[in-house]
Amino acid sequence: MGKNSYSIIKEEIPNLHLPNQLPMRKNILLLSFALITMSFGGVNPTEIYAHFAAAVKNKSNVQYFAVIKVADLTQGTVREVCAPGSFIRSALHKEMKYDYDNQSVALVEHMALINFDRFFEFKNPDAIQLLGADVYTEADVLQIEKGINFTTLAKQIKQWGTWQMEFKNDDKKMILYAHALFNHGVLTGEDNNRLGTLIYVDL
Repeated sequence: MGKNSYSIIKEEIPNLHLPNQLPMRKNILLLSFALITMSFGGVNPTEIYAHFAAAVKNKSNVQYFAVIKVADLTQGTVREVCAPGSFIRSALHKEMKYDYDNQSVALVEHMALINFDRFFEFKNPDAIQLLGADVYTEADVLQIEKGINFTTLAKQIKQWGTWQMEFKNDDKKMILYAHALFNHGVLTGEDNNRLGTLIYVDL
């Protein structure tokens, strides 16, 4: 991809932080909101989580994209962000200051995977930047969804069983497609050997 937050980021993993300080009532509300969001358009929440888990666990040459909910504690904001699973792991390592030894790597992955609502709190600006939150806004997602019927596209992709689209020199648009398709039940990725090409990942 191009020279922005998604470009060649080393997995330096040092830190992790999950939403463990929220009052129980707030946790319940957040979980309910997450389930409603994931169910939008008839998308199965179990399928959404499976795609998230696949992205987090993936270590292949193809970067799987997943959408998570990011709470920026320094700004008091919450928004959805789409990022490769490896970037999500790196951001969590940096936030929690966890090292990259085998035990720390396994712990970070486990803590990410038990976060079923995909809601993560961050107060480290560098960790947030790793997620590429500066690449696009939620308004950008809404805008592209106005011009493209992703519900129909997602159904077609699943029927075809294969799909790819070129986004040469337009990382932002590729991430927007990955974001919208993820929320419509389609997992996508970018092959490190074919940068700029978004492909359908059939688990």
